[in-house]
Amino acid sequence: MLPGYFETLRIPLLRGRYFVVQDRPGSEPVALIDDSFAQRFFVGLDPIGQRLKMPWGTFTIAGVVGGVRTTALDLEIRPTIYFSGQQTPIPGSTLVIRSRLPIATIEDSIQRMVARIDPNEPVYNVMPLQTFIDRSVKTRRFIATLTNVFASAGIALAALGLFGLLSYVVALRRREIGIRMAVGASSQAIALLICRGGIPLVAIGTLLGAMVAVGARHLIASQLYGTQFDDVGTWAAVLGIVTAVGLLACSGPAWRAARTDPVGALRDE
Repeated sequence: MLPGYFETLRIPLLRGRYFVVQDRPGSEPVALIDDSFAQRFFVGLDPIGQRLKMPWGTFTIAGVVGGVRTTALDLEIRPTIYFSGQQTPIPGSTLVIRSRLPIATIEDSIQRMVARIDPNEPVYNVMPLQTFIDRSVKTRRFIATLTNVFASAGIALAALGLFGLLSYVVALRRREIGIRMAVGASSQAIALLICRGGIPLVAIGTLLGAMVAVGARHLIASQLYGTQFDDVGTWAAVLGIVTAVGLLACSGPAWRAARTDPVGALRDE
């Protein structure tokens, strides 16, 4: 890593210092570690000034920086050591640039700058950081979108099935509803009568769905990011949505039953 790398990516400095231009060949070899490395290998110790022995040399820890997920967003932050690119050069390099200019303008400027140093050195994969992140989570986003589509289709079919079942029940009980209304039952009472037939179905379906989700918790948890399987808010939202959709499916047949004409219902029979 070269001076300015951490500042450009806004990786916070927790202790010590970043790499500086004075960290050159011939000066004391230094390294930076992240906080997860410090917490794992320097428990109760100040890592600044401690020495790390590597196969290619010994390095003094000059600073501690915040942890970064370098492989995938859903993986835990791994203990990491950073070495100065001026003191420990490696083949190939990745440039990190912070700019408000269009990406095409930046790419053209980089091409010209590198060409002045070495015309044979290729510059490729120039992209915004957000594009890089989007590519890394593309598969997960596709799975999440597909899951949402199937979940939406499933709850829509369940609601449609409940609506159809209660509508059929209303048709079968049309004479009974007419008699109830003829002897003084209110529209609200008739609506509640129909809803009482649908609410247990909603409750049973919700309970069975929750049991299946708990049984598949490991599979579901492996696809989650930024939340936990047992997050109370998420469970409350999901159960609330399912219950609301179920009650909405009940409301149509209940409204239809409440508007039944008792005279017409008895005459039809």
